[in-house]
Amino acid sequence: MKNNVLIIGYGIVGRNLASELSDLQPDIVDKYKEGVTTMQHITYDLGFICVDTPLIDGKVDITEVKNAINEYDCKIYCIKSTCPVGTVRELSYQTGKHI
Repeated sequence: MKNNVLIIGYGIVGRNLASELSDLQPDIVDKYKEGVTTMQHITYDLGFICVDTPLIDGKVDITEVKNAINEYDCKIYCIKSTCPVGTVRELSYQTGKHI
């Protein structure tokens, strides 16, 4: 039986995570890479966020992390992307989701 896991972002971190979790057969989505998306489910038990967080004007831009949380329905989110201290608490408070 296929586990209900989603990997959001298929760069270096997402590819490595997909390899490590291959026994779980995770679905993968990357809106910037054509032909990568394998999403099957509407709601996932666990979503790994592996999106790019570029440094802009000396600050980490977490826009894509926020977008991932808002665009994909997961019971629990695990952020693998680089984020400033306090991001998880702030996003959990803002969205009401388990991060």
